[in-house]
Amino acid sequence: MFTSLDAALVGHLIKNISISSSLDCMMECVGDIRCISYNFASVSISGVCETNNANRLSESSSLETRVGYTYFGLKVG
Repeated sequence: MFTSLDAALVGHLIKNISISSSLDCMMECVGDIRCISYNFASVSISGVCETNNANRLSESSSLETRVGYTYFGLKVG
């Protein structure tokens, strides 16, 4: 798994949900066959989970600086 602090993949969103942890966000991604990466940000008590249908390898120009977020790439492709 590849991670990048203060970064997020943009423009390839499957869904955006409030969730309690990055582990829960990973489980959301793993449970969706379309998901190959996700962005997570802790916000107060909960977090923001953005699942993506692309990753930094397939869409390198879409990985942007976003303070407070962490990008997680799960699958190559």
